Amino acid sequence: MTKITVLKYLKKTTWFLFSALFFAAALLFDIRDNTTKINQTIHQKIQDEFSHQVAELEKQLDNAIANTKKPTADKTGFFFHTYINKDLVSWNTTQMPTESHLTSAKPKQGIYKLKNGYYYICSKVKGDTIIQGSILIQSDYQIENEYLENTFNTSIYNGPATIVLSKTGSYSIKDNKGKHIFYIKNNPNPNSFAANGNITFVLLVLSCVFLLFGLYFLTRNNPIYSVFSLIILIAIRIFVLYYLPADIFHNQEYQSANLFALNGLFPNILSLLVNISIIIYGIFILFNLGIKIKNRLTSYFLLLLLFYIWWLIIDLLEIIVQNSTISLTLDLPFTLTVYSYTLVVMVAAIFYSYYYLVFKVISQFNAFISSKTLRWSFILIITLIFLLVGHQFNDNASLTLLVPTLLVCIASITQITSKGGNKIILQLLTLALFSSCFISELSIHNQFKEKASREIYANQLLTDRDYEAELNYTTFQHEIITDTAVLGYFNRTESTLSSSQISDFFEQNYFTGLWDGYSLNVSLFDTFNNTIITKDGLDYNRIKDLLENHSQASEINTNIFFLKDAHLGYNYIIKQVMPNKSGTLVFTFKSKKIPEEIGFPRLLLSKEANVLREINHYSIAKYYEGILVTKHGDFDFHKKLSFYKTIPGSALFFDQAGYNHHISYKGKDRAVILSEKIKTNYDILTSFSYVFCFWGLLMVVINTAYLFIKKGRSTWTLALKIQLMSVSLVALSLIFFGAVSGLFVSRQYESFNNKIITEKVKSIEVELINKIYFSNTLTKSKDGLFFEMLTAKLASVFDTDINIYDLKGHLLGASKPKIFSLGLQSEQINPQAFRALLQQSSLYTQRETIGKLSFQSVYTPIINGNKQVLGYLNIQHFNKQEDYEKQIQSFLVSIMSIFILLLAGAIIISLLVSTRLVQPLKQLQLKVSSISFGKQNQHIVYTAKDEISTIVDAYNNKLNELEAAINQLKSNERESAWRDMAKQVAHEINNPLTPIKLSVQQLLRVYDPNDPDSKKKLEIIVKSIIEQIDALVKIAKAFSSFAQLSEPNRSQVDLVQTIGGVLLMFSSHKKVQIGFETSIDTCFLPIDKEQWIQVLNNLIKNAIQACSNSTNPQINLQLHQQDQLIILSIQDNGRGISADQKEKIFTPHFTTKSKGSGIGLSIVKQIIENHGGQISFESSSDSGTIFKIVLPTALDNQIKE
Repeated sequence: MTKITVLKYLKKTTWFLFSALFFAAALLFDIRDNTTKINQTIHQKIQDEFSHQVAELEKQLDNAIANTKKPTADKTGFFFHTYINKDLVSWNTTQMPTESHLTSAKPKQGIYKLKNGYYYICSKVKGDTIIQGSILIQSDYQIENEYLENTFNTSIYNGPATIVLSKTGSYSIKDNKGKHIFYIKNNPNPNSFAANGNITFVLLVLSCVFLLFGLYFLTRNNPIYSVFSLIILIAIRIFVLYYLPADIFHNQEYQSANLFALNGLFPNILSLLVNISIIIYGIFILFNLGIKIKNRLTSYFLLLLLFYIWWLIIDLLEIIVQNSTISLTLDLPFTLTVYSYTLVVMVAAIFYSYYYLVFKVISQFNAFISSKTLRWSFILIITLIFLLVGHQFNDNASLTLLVPTLLVCIASITQITSKGGNKIILQLLTLALFSSCFISELSIHNQFKEKASREIYANQLLTDRDYEAELNYTTFQHEIITDTAVLGYFNRTESTLSSSQISDFFEQNYFTGLWDGYSLNVSLFDTFNNTIITKDGLDYNRIKDLLENHSQASEINTNIFFLKDAHLGYNYIIKQVMPNKSGTLVFTFKSKKIPEEIGFPRLLLSKEANVLREINHYSIAKYYEGILVTKHGDFDFHKKLSFYKTIPGSALFFDQAGYNHHISYKGKDRAVILSEKIKTNYDILTSFSYVFCFWGLLMVVINTAYLFIKKGRSTWTLALKIQLMSVSLVALSLIFFGAVSGLFVSRQYESFNNKIITEKVKSIEVELINKIYFSNTLTKSKDGLFFEMLTAKLASVFDTDINIYDLKGHLLGASKPKIFSLGLQSEQINPQAFRALLQQSSLYTQRETIGKLSFQSVYTPIINGNKQVLGYLNIQHFNKQEDYEKQIQSFLVSIMSIFILLLAGAIIISLLVSTRLVQPLKQLQLKVSSISFGKQNQHIVYTAKDEISTIVDAYNNKLNELEAAINQLKSNERESAWRDMAKQVAHEINNPLTPIKLSVQQLLRVYDPNDPDSKKKLEIIVKSIIEQIDALVKIAKAFSSFAQLSEPNRSQVDLVQTIGGVLLMFSSHKKVQIGFETSIDTCFLPIDKEQWIQVLNNLIKNAIQACSNSTNPQINLQLHQQDQLIILSIQDNGRGISADQKEKIFTPHFTTKSKGSGIGLSIVKQIIENHGGQISFESSSDSGTIFKIVLPTALDNQIKE
C-alpha cells in the first residue's frame, strides 16, 4: 500500500473517528450525570473530603481561640461566629442563619438543621469566648426556584445526594474521632435534567454530522454504495426510533416533549435534527447520482418540484416554532439557548441544501431549454401561480414566496459569471435573502404563537377565583382555631407582636402549596373589633367595607370572601371568628400572578406557586365594571375601559401608542388587557443582523476550511488572501471594539445604578433622621415593630428593599422580613460592610448574593440630631435583569448594525483593492500564459512606477530577448528541418528508385523481340516498376499530409456517434473482435470530425496489425467521463511495444512495421494536442497495448448522462 493510498484512507476515516469520539464523549457525560447510586468508592471519597475539611476547620479554630490567627472563610466555605458571654460579636458570613444570643449553655458540636440547610458545627471555648466554626453540608431552602436550589455542598461531593439523620441512609459519615455524624443516601431527582445535558446534546449532534460527512465522502464516487448507505441509515433510524428504549440517555432535557414534540417520527428535538440531517444527506446523494433530463416535460416538472420543496421548508419552519418552547426571539439574545443556536444552524443547512438543489436543477434546465424566452416565461408563470396559491394560505409571506424565483436568478447568473468578485457578491445576496426570509417567517410565526399565549394568559388572569385553595382552607380551618399558638396571639399586646412574624407563622404552617401564589397579611381584632395587630392600615371598618361592598361569600366556606374587583389589590379575605370570644382573625391575600414591582419579586416564589412568570414583560390592566382597578408595566392605561371602544364579551387585538393590546372579557363586568410593545424596524434589523453575521461567519469558516483541506494553502490566490486578511482585520477589530465597549457599557450601567441607589440612600436617610432625630439608642425590643412598618412604607415609596441594623450589626427591621425568617440571609450585617462602616466610612457599596441571585447593596450610618451614630441603613437594590439585558441588547444592536455595515464595506473595498492590486499580476499571468511560438506576443503596458512596474519591465525585456532567440531558433530549426526532410525524402525515394533502376536494367538485358516469352517477361518487370512507382506516390502523399496538417475546423460533434461510424467501417474484419463500451449516451464536443476520424482510423488499424498474430485477437474501446475530463481508451491484446521503442513511438518517420512512413502516430498526437488533449499509452508483451486519450470539457451542458 503506497503512502498516498494510506493518506487517502486516513482522510476518509477521520470523519468516522471524530464521530465515534463525539459519541463516546456524550456517553461519558451522560454516565457522569446519571451515576446516581452512591457506592463504596464514592462514599469513601465523601468521607475523606469531609474529614479533611473538619481537620482544617478545627485547625483554624485552634489558632483562633489561641489568638494566633484569625479564622477565615477559605475556598471550602468555612463559616465562623464568635460569642462573648453568649452574645454574637463577630461573624464572617451572612449566608448562615444563626442566633444572636446563645440559648444553650452547651457548645454546639455535630450536625445541625438550620433554616436554610444542614451544617456541621464545631465549637471551641476559652473563658467567656466561644468560637463556632461551621461547614455547610447541604442547602435545604423552604422555597425552591431558579435562584434557590437544594444541593449537596459541591466541595464535598458534586452529585445527587442528600443527608439524613436517621439510619435510613445507606452510608454513615463520621468525624475525625470516629463518631457518627450523619448518613447520606441517593437523591436522584426525576424532575430535574442532567447537569451536562447541553454538552451531551451538542456532542450527539456533532457525532451525527461527522458520521454523515464521512459516509458521503466515502461513497460519493460509487452510486451503489451511496444508495446502500442511505438505505442503511434509514433502517438504523427506524430501528432506533421504534425498537430501542427511549431513555438510552438518562433524563436528558433534549428528550423532553416539553422542549419539542410533533409526532412519533419527531418525538423530541434530537430526533428532529437527526431526521433532517438524514434528509439533507439523501438530497446530496440523489444529486450526486446525477439528474437526467431527457425531455422538456421532465425539466418543467423538476422546476415545479423546486417551488413545492420550498413550500415544505416554510411549513417546517412553522412546525418548529409552533411545536417547541425553544426561544427563537433573535432580537432578545439573552433568551437564546444552545437549542436555539442549533436550530438556527439546522435552518442554515436546510437553506444551503435547497440552494444546492436549485443550482443543480437550473444547470440542467438551462442546458436543455436553450431558448431564454421560453425558460424565463415558464419561470414567471410558475412564480405567479406560486404567489397566488401562497397568498390563499398566508397573506404576509410575499418575500418568502419570491425566494425560489430569486434563487433561480442568482443561480443562473452564478453559472455564467467567471469573476470571483461577482460570485462573492452573489453569495452575499443569497445570504441576505435567506436571512431576510428566515427573520420574516420567524416574525410571523412568533407573533402568532405569542398572541395565542397572550390569550391564555388573559384568561388565567381573569380566573382569579381559586376553588382548590378554598377547599384547601376548609381542611385546616379547625386546626387554626384550636392552635394554642394562634390563640396566644390574642392575649399579647401590640408592642410585642409583629405582623410579619405572624404572617410567616401562618405561611409556614398552614398556607402552603396552593397558597404559595398569594402574599399573605394577617390582622387580629379583639372581641370589640379593636385592632390588636394589622398591616397596610386595615382596621376593622375598612375590612367590613371590603366585605360588604366589594366581595362575595364563597359557596364552599362562608368564612372565605372573593373580591371580584380586586379592590386595593386584594383577591381573597378570610374572616375567621375565634372560639371563646377570643377575637377575630382576618387573612388578606394578594395574587402573585402579576409580578411585583419592587424588591425580590422572584426570590420568594416557589416553583409550585400559581404565578405567571412569563407575563413579566407585558403591561397589564384589569378592569371591573369598566373602571381600572389594577395595572402593571410601562404602558399608561386609561382609567375607563370604554376609551378603547371594544365590545364586551369579545376578545380582540389592536395597536395603539406603539403597543399591541389584547382585551379579554369575562362576563360584562370584568376585563383584562395585556399589552406588548410592537417590534420596530430596528428590532427586525437586530434579528437580521444576528442571523446574517452568524450565518456569514459559518460560511466563511466552512469555505476557508474547504479551501484549506481540499486544495491546501498553496493554491490560495493573492486576491483571496487580501480579501480574507481585510475581512479578518475588520472582524477582529469589531470583536475587540465590542468587547471593550461591552465592558464600558456594563460599568456605565453599574455606575448609573450606584448613582440611583446613592440618591435613594440620601432620601431615605433624610426620612429616617426625621423619625429618630431625638433618639439616643435603637433596640429591637423597643423599635423593632416601628422600623418594620417604617421600612415597608419607605420601600414602597422608593422602590427598593431596606434593612436597618443596630450598632452591633444586628437586624432591627426589614421591609422584607421573610428573607430573614426563611433563613435566606442571616440577621447580621454583612461583615465586610460592617468593618468598613466601623472605620468611619460614610457610604459602602458592594455586590451581594442570596443563592444565585446577585444584587447591589449599599450601607450608610444612621445619625440622629446630635450627629451620633445609632445604627446602619442597608439598601438592597435588586436590579431587574430584564433592564440590564435591554441595555446590553440595545448596545449589541448598534454593534451588529455597525458590524454589518463595516463588514459589507470591508468586503466591497477588499474586492476593489484586491482587484486593483492583482490586475497587473493577472495581466502578467495572462500574457505569460499566452506566450506562443510563431505568434506576435504583446508587451504589457503599465505606466505606474512601483514594484509591479519593475516586474513588467523585466517581463517586456525578457520578451524581446525571447522573441529574438525564437527567431534565431526558428531559422536554425527551419534549415535543420529542411536538411532532415531532404535526407528523409531522398532516403524514402531512393528505396523504390533502386528496384526501378534494376528492373529497367534487367529489362534491357533480357528483352528480345524474337523471344516468344519476352512479352510475359516485360509484363512482370513493368508490374514491378508500377508497384515501386505507387510506393513513391504514397510516400509523396504522406509527406504532403504531414506538411499540410492545419488547425482543426471545430464544430459540435457527438464523439459517441463518430466512434460508432468508424467502427462500422472495420466491421468487415471477421478475424478481429472489436468492442465498444461507454457510460455516456451523448458526448458533444467542439472538435474537427474529419481529423478525429483520421485519429480513430490510425489507432484502430495499428491495433488490428498489432494483434494479427494473436490466437484470439480482440480490440476494446471505452469512453467515459471523470470529473471534467473525457477519457477514450483503445486496448488490444497484441504483441505489445518493446521498451526501446516506447520513447520513439510518436517520433515522425519512426515505425515498428516493415512497411509504412512512420508518421501516422505523430499525426495522431498532433491532432489530439491541437484539440487541447493528451495521448499516452501502456504496453507489455503479455497484455498488449492501451492507448488513452484525455480531452477536457469545460461546459457541463456538453455531456448528458
